Order: sequence, then C-alpha cells, then structure tokens
Amino acid sequence: PIYMEPSRLRASDLNEVLQPDHIERLLYTNQPLQAYGALFKWDVVFDGLLELNMQAWAEIAARHSYPAPDADDVQRAMDMRAERAVERVFLWTNDWGE
Repeated sequence: PIYMEPSRLRASDLNEVLQPDHIERLLYTNQPLQAYGALFKWDVVFDGLLELNMQAWAEIAARHSYPAPDADDVQRAMDMRAERAVERVFLWTNDWGE
C-alpha cells in the first residue's frame, strides 16, 4: 500500500507499514519523542490557500505600485521563496537596492 499515490493512502495503511520493529520500540522507550511524526497535504489542510496568497501578493503589489499578479503567477510562486517569486515570476525587480 505504501506505493500508492498519496491521495489514495489511508492512515491505516501508513500505520501498518510504519510499525516499529523491536529495536525501534527500544529506542522509542528510551527517547519517546522520536516516535512521533505527521504527514500533511497542505492543500487539504488549508482550504483557500490560493486565495489567501493572492490577497497577500495583491496587497504587496498595491503598496509598492506594482501590477497585481494573476492566479497562475501566484500558484507558481507558492512553491518558491518570496525573493525568487518577486524576481522570476512577478518580474517586479532585479535590483534589491531599490
């Protein structure tokens, strides 16, 4: 089941595959915080994430008199650092000394 695409995996599948063996159980007994972890699919956890990012980038654009980005640009910018998005996606500036 671990080879299925992430949208088809269930929590029970992950629990089955990630069950600790006897060495890991001993480790978790000695250091219990190492036993915890979580996997999240952000677009499921936060509904409306694109709209939230659109609003934030539009506010920045208005504050600095830049053209407001469209939804496609904001979608591409969501996967990169803000500095790179300003330079490469929105094409607002190349000179950080402005």
